[in-house]
Amino acid sequence: MEENIISRIHSNIDKLNNTIHKLSPIDELIVPSPNYLEEHFSNIAREIDTALERVQEKMREIENKLEKDKQELIVRGSRIGLSVKFEKFENLMLDRLNVANERNRIIVLEKIMMEKVKFFSKQINDYHYDLYGTYSGYANNECSLENLETVRKLHDKLVADVNLRFNQRRLLKKKLLKYKMKDIDDMKFFQMVALVKKITEQEEKEEKLKIVLRRSIHRVLDLLNRDNDVVLPNNLEKLKIIYEKLLEEEKAQFDRIFDATEREFNEICSIFFVKFDKLKRTRESIILMKKIINDLTERKEHFVELKELIEKRARIIVEIELFEKTARDPNRLKGSSLQLLHEERFRRKVIPSLLEMESRILGKLNDYKQLYNEPFMYGDEDYEEKLRNEINGRIIHSSVYVSNKAQSPWKKS
Repeated sequence: MEENIISRIHSNIDKLNNTIHKLSPIDELIVPSPNYLEEHFSNIAREIDTALERVQEKMREIENKLEKDKQELIVRGSRIGLSVKFEKFENLMLDRLNVANERNRIIVLEKIMMEKVKFFSKQINDYHYDLYGTYSGYANNECSLENLETVRKLHDKLVADVNLRFNQRRLLKKKLLKYKMKDIDDMKFFQMVALVKKITEQEEKEEKLKIVLRRSIHRVLDLLNRDNDVVLPNNLEKLKIIYEKLLEEEKAQFDRIFDATEREFNEICSIFFVKFDKLKRTRESIILMKKIINDLTERKEHFVELKELIEKRARIIVEIELFEKTARDPNRLKGSSLQLLHEERFRRKVIPSLLEMESRILGKLNDYKQLYNEPFMYGDEDYEEKLRNEINGRIIHSSVYVSNKAQSPWKKS
């Protein structure tokens, strides 16, 4: 049909040319009158101009449509990562055919890409459910080429997450196999995580209970005066059995344990001048007494050493004070010319001995304070403070000793 129309147009153009040729002057010398040209050619010229204008308008319409189609295809191609370029043809029909071919090619590629989008979307949901136990909310009917890049990025992210968790999945599977779990291969990742978390929490709970049981067992062994440096099993049920048996043994021997502990407690408290109210016959009282016994036993050697030095010093001072009391009696010189010599010798011997003893005691007191982070208490007093007050409040040299108890005019304030 189109070829017939075009052939007819060309045929009519040829006929028009022949007709015009017949009407046209055959020689430039024979110039027709203006009326002749106007009469025979003006209408023809106008008709030809009108026809040409309509043809050109139609051509522009076709060109604009083709340009619009090209731009549309360029945009559609960019959505699927395709760079679309069009070759320039002089013939509009060839140009239109080229555009139609490119359109068909893009349509095929778009269908392929849409299948890819749907595939991505399905994998996104599958991966999301596997990882988190929920779907991504990205439905197939929401997929389009416009959001292809968004879908692609989301898909790539989830694939990266899946790959990142590959080793973690392997470790989870290994742990679940240890507990002889079934259907592990069919488990989703989030199910593995939840199950391992539950198992881990249970294990942590059991470990805490084991720690409590071990401590309780050691306390009971300590109450029974048994060696508590024993290797205990790691099995929870076995620990429970051991603890129950020890509790029964403790109950059977409670009175004997309490009485023995109380005797030891009273003995060491008497050494340290410590007094406590009568304790109730309870397990807690035994624990308290043993703790105090252990604390005091640790420092017993140092305390006894200091106590002996303090008592020795006290005896020296008593000896000095008795001597000075006698030395103040004027009748002491009657009947013996050697008395003054004996007094001088006594002072020269005992005073340095006292000073050396006090220096030694002060050194031991400082060691005690550094070691136990508290002052040495003798009775209810800080003995170092008491000793320094005595030293600062007396008069002493090679020929005289006046304690701070005496009302002496030389007593220091």
